[in-house]
Amino acid sequence: MEKSTAKESKSLSEADVEKLFHTKRLPRLPWSLLLVLYAPFGLFLTFLRICMSLQVILLLVICPAGSVKRFMLRVFFGVLGIVVITDSFHRKSSQTKIYVSNRVSLLDHVVFYLALDCITVSSGGVAAPLLHFFFPHRRLASRSPDDLEIEAKKMPEFDESRSTETVVPFAIQPEPLPTNGSHSLFQFSDWPCRLATDVQPIALTARRPFGIKLTTVYSSQWWDLFWTLFVPTTVFRVKLLAPMERREGEDGGQLSQRVQESLREELKLQESQVTMDNVTAWLKVWN
Repeated sequence: MEKSTAKESKSLSEADVEKLFHTKRLPRLPWSLLLVLYAPFGLFLTFLRICMSLQVILLLVICPAGSVKRFMLRVFFGVLGIVVITDSFHRKSSQTKIYVSNRVSLLDHVVFYLALDCITVSSGGVAAPLLHFFFPHRRLASRSPDDLEIEAKKMPEFDESRSTETVVPFAIQPEPLPTNGSHSLFQFSDWPCRLATDVQPIALTARRPFGIKLTTVYSSQWWDLFWTLFVPTTVFRVKLLAPMERREGEDGGQLSQRVQESLREELKLQESQVTMDNVTAWLKVWN
């Protein structure tokens, strides 16, 4: 009886983990037939966009940082098929140093830069974002929440003595991997919410035609980029939620839970306790 219960619990856990990800990128009928018809044009479009991307890289390297550069990049990335829409921008708080968001793709750092002009931060053990060296991005070497908090506060850009009006905010995604955005979120790591007394949640969503998924749990970064260039467009929507302040007697972990709950409600997702350890165990079974 105990063995049966344990087996059932294990299966339920694996099912919960699997619901977080797409395991197949391509759609089923009838979208797959439309995709076959579109394929010749998609390959030609990919070739053109690869040629045009050289101009984007040149702009990233030569043009000085500023609103003009970001505007030009939004136009160029729109031509490359990456469209960024900012929703509820009036909620943007000048007092907020930390944005906390869910993770949907390996190009999220590009989206945040184009939408909010912020510095993205990733932690050790998480794959570096695609082409991150062209954008304001800081990759921390630490893995544990305590070490990440200490290392983050040592970054030159993180200066608590400076006015919030002159500080470029950080965008941090506590999830270790992109999810499919249709079932639930990872259990958030709380270290981003330890860095400041107030944070602003950001709900990130994305869609593209033909039912082609942005990423799968098995795909590489370069395949993700190929399909981004292949499809007509990928639309990212960045929605700013109301800023959240740490309550009296509340620690970073409790604030992190409230932030996750706020994002979960906005994205209409179910509650989940899945961690990276669960995913690692699940991948070992399926590989």
